Amino acid sequence: MRHVLLAGVAAVAFVAAVTPVRAQVSADQVRQQVAQNYEVDVLRINEGELDGKAVWLVTVMNSGGNFNDAFQVNTLAIDKASGELVPSYRNSGNEQRLPPVIAGAANSTESGAPLNKPARR
Repeated sequence: MRHVLLAGVAAVAFVAAVTPVRAQVSADQVRQQVAQNYEVDVLRINEGELDGKAVWLVTVMNSGGNFNDAFQVNTLAIDKASGELVPSYRNSGNEQRLPPVIAGAANSTESGAPLNKPARR
């Protein structure tokens, strides 16, 4: 019985030793990655949670120029564990879900209410 217990402990220790531990992506790594991959200026980075995942909320601004989205400000969600962009629009069955309103994000008020309202004519 003792040999079986020791063998089990040894097996668990071996699996733990060969399984890589994934460290969280730092804010500085995210800043560099987002600026390079999307060619934007990173304005700020905050910690947050989205769909139960720990994320970095990265507020970015497009560079200036002679195009419609020059200086446009957006907030991207980056998974802290993987460093991957969390998609804003998600398909669920036959419908698309809009991204959630994130309090403090560039497209919301402090209360979390969206800034964009229907136009009145």
